[in-house]
Amino acid sequence: MNTLELIANIVGIVAGLLAAWNSIHNWWVGMIGCALMALMFFQSHLYADTTLHVFMFVTNIFGWYYWLKGRNGGDAPIRKSSLLYFGGSLIAAIVVAALYGWGLEADTNDSLPFEDATVLALSLLAQFLLIGRRIETWYCSLLGDTIGIVLFVSAGLYVTAGHSVILWGSSFIGFFRWRAELRRNEHLASTA
Repeated sequence: MNTLELIANIVGIVAGLLAAWNSIHNWWVGMIGCALMALMFFQSHLYADTTLHVFMFVTNIFGWYYWLKGRNGGDAPIRKSSLLYFGGSLIAAIVVAALYGWGLEADTNDSLPFEDATVLALSLLAQFLLIGRRIETWYCSLLGDTIGIVLFVSAGLYVTAGHSVILWGSSFIGFFRWRAELRRNEHLASTA
């Protein structure tokens, strides 16, 4: 463990908890965490995770804007994806993981290319779902964090593995909090 890993993970945990609590501040805190995590993963030769965190930094800007301005200038509601939308997105994530994993295996010294690429693909999908305030973000986060825990322990990034354990728990909290708000909004819509 080094100072960079410790600070990056503390900031990342704060961002994850803010997202679970449905706070718009998760986006700017997440940008700081992504920059620090990208540097840490690059130093650890986990290039898919480096790419992921650079990309996540950029998507945090869009998420912050969407949550701030919402649709038509109002708050963006929490919503549920259709089976077609979520299923198609999941298939796309599987294809991305396979292709990126093969590329990492062929062209880098990535220690676990397919696992690294799978965490990348699930995290990207979770991020896009989070930006759109889709409840399925939490399913992808849970699966990505589960695989990430094994990946990070294998790479000797124990603090980062602990970070993933905490985010795993925060994903459960996020799911139940978001589901309660979704049900409340659906009930209000049905009685209006």
